[in-house]
Amino acid sequence: MGRDVTAVRAAWLLLASATLAAPARADLATDAAALASGWTAAGLTVTRLPALFVEHGPQRVPRLPASALDPATATCATVAFVAPRTVDFAARVEPRAAMKRFALGAQVERSLGGVATVARCGAAKAQLAELAVELRAAHAAVELVVAEGPATAPPPASILADRAVGPVARPVDASPPPLREPMAARVARAEASARRAGQGSVRMLELQPGADGSGRQVVRFDDGCHRIDLLAEAPPDRPLDLDAEARDASTQRVLARDRGDATDARLEICLGDATPIEIVFAGATAGAVHLIDARTPLATTLPSGWGPRPRAGFAAALARRRFGAPARAPIATWTGVAGVTAAHAELVPGACYLASVAVAQGESRGLALSAHLGAATFSDAVSGPPEALAVAFCATSPAPVELDVEARGGNVTWVLSLWQVAERDPGGGS
Repeated sequence: MGRDVTAVRAAWLLLASATLAAPARADLATDAAALASGWTAAGLTVTRLPALFVEHGPQRVPRLPASALDPATATCATVAFVAPRTVDFAARVEPRAAMKRFALGAQVERSLGGVATVARCGAAKAQLAELAVELRAAHAAVELVVAEGPATAPPPASILADRAVGPVARPVDASPPPLREPMAARVARAEASARRAGQGSVRMLELQPGADGSGRQVVRFDDGCHRIDLLAEAPPDRPLDLDAEARDASTQRVLARDRGDATDARLEICLGDATPIEIVFAGATAGAVHLIDARTPLATTLPSGWGPRPRAGFAAALARRRFGAPARAPIATWTGVAGVTAAHAELVPGACYLASVAVAQGESRGLALSAHLGAATFSDAVSGPPEALAVAFCATSPAPVELDVEARGGNVTWVLSLWQVAERDPGGGS
């Protein structure tokens, strides 16, 4: 087990974060107060809700005033979310029925200049009971201002001038649309690509969509890293946009998601053991959805004593950073829990190393890995998924390396491994 950082260091970090956060929080409160004042001057009834402190990912909004949700009145309700200017987030209205099935196709308002608004009028106001905010940063404070009146509220940028970001144009593609290949040709090309990418096996399945173009099916996947391509028949009168998710069928934990605008969907997952995976998709048309699975076996040098989840995490981290699989077993392994933990290891001068940390238990809300080697630091960090990281470095002196792991989330435990991957520095670092 790695040793925890000292109480002095932890206290210093807490003091520093509090000192940095105070001005930002005050700035948000000022902007929220200015917005509330401007909307009040426009003749609207305004309510300020308590500020939210949001971690990465979706979070429900506290219940709005009853009058803002009343479908029996003809008034309108506008909800403004005010975050730091550089924070990227989205406000979502997610009907319960859609949430029970899968979180695809929710109505989304993307933030601009740290502000997003959602407005509904008349009977549609009841939808605001399902309002959520989804943060793309690690964590941030978000102010909420609610306005009610005969019409929707003026845009916040008309009151908060320094938040205006100018017009946002729709993307324009002057090129001709791509040729619509027959499905058989698309499948054959995707299968050939999968065989080039996979070092193990390739299989093909057919999934059946429902009348609305969505579907779900549980498929058993062997241990290894999988590149999963999903292809659907393109309609003749409009572009095709297939979205998909891969979830652990037993826990419903999302392992991979593709919500891009491409015609086909691609999911990449690594599994430490044979696992039933629920494939969820939306946006298909009539006819089968073709699934092509290219599997690469896991390296035998990945630790297996802590269960399949961290083993899969190591493989995913190495694949994401384009690191090759280690040729030998790790020279050291540590375990730890949520918080900041440090570990030390002696190095061989001239040798190169690979360090990787993977979540073994719990739900990670953020993970960071740093390797401090003299004056140099090599790091990898992420908010939310993926739940494994990796860094590579080479030793130029006998000085030991300090490996820092910072993990956030509930009931999180992790495994950190260090491999020696080369005897000599080939001339590169991380």
